[in-house]
Amino acid sequence: MCIRDRYRTAAFPESQFARREKEHDAAYRRQAKSSLSVHPEFGSSYASLGAAYADMKDYVKAIVYYEEALEILKKSRGSELKLRDVYNELARLHAVAGNETRAEQCRYQARLIKL
Repeated sequence: MCIRDRYRTAAFPESQFARREKEHDAAYRRQAKSSLSVHPEFGSSYASLGAAYADMKDYVKAIVYYEEALEILKKSRGSELKLRDVYNELARLHAVAGNETRAEQCRYQARLIKL
């Protein structure tokens, strides 16, 4: 059972799930903009959202959230391991979506990261 199915009940219908998702995204964007420096936890949160969408097989949204995580993690110190994980997950998602060129670019970027 995927995450979306777990929350799709009478008490938490699909429209409420979408609304809360937008609120969550907006809150993280506001917090990230108000921070003086970018904190890697924001990148991890976006990566978690990407993972949730990948579990739901919504690969387009998953890629969007992983790309957002990537941009945040690139600006963060000490996040090389997470950055490599995000590149590898993006490579997998792009391959599933049929974009092998972008998948190979992500694999290459992951290999360049020194831990």
